[in-house]
Amino acid sequence: MAIGPLGDTLKSLEFELDNPDQLICHLHYPHFTVFHRNFRTSSFGDCHLINRIALMEHPAFTLAALCSVGGIAGYARRKSLPSLIGGVGVGILYGISGYLLKENKEYGIHTALVASLFLIGASSPRAIRLKKPVPVALSIIGLTAGAYYAKKYSEFYL
Repeated sequence: MAIGPLGDTLKSLEFELDNPDQLICHLHYPHFTVFHRNFRTSSFGDCHLINRIALMEHPAFTLAALCSVGGIAGYARRKSLPSLIGGVGVGILYGISGYLLKENKEYGIHTALVASLFLIGASSPRAIRLKKPVPVALSIIGLTAGAYYAKKYSEFYL
């Protein structure tokens, strides 16, 4: 049984086939409709999984902003062109994955996993070698995001 933001229990669940590839899901609670979104039936036809993918784009958009701002800050402080290119590049990848996830397009989770691998690959050697807070934090963030999206990948595709 699904519980809404105000503690209300789910009143009704409706599915409507928009076209052969799109499924519209409505989750109705006693006082409001919480969820109305299109899903590709080929990827996410199971009702149990539909409720879980609603917010997967939020971590991607947050990481997009953090990586981009971090890359720009690294360039502003130390004139580090690799920080600028790496931070903004990984930020763009996370932004693309957030968009793909939000629009329920193919390869959103895959793009987030690739961005996480780039973040881990760029920051982990420096974290191990220098043991400074920023590379260590970036490594932890990359590992956490990678683990999150790997878990989501296994839930939906395996």
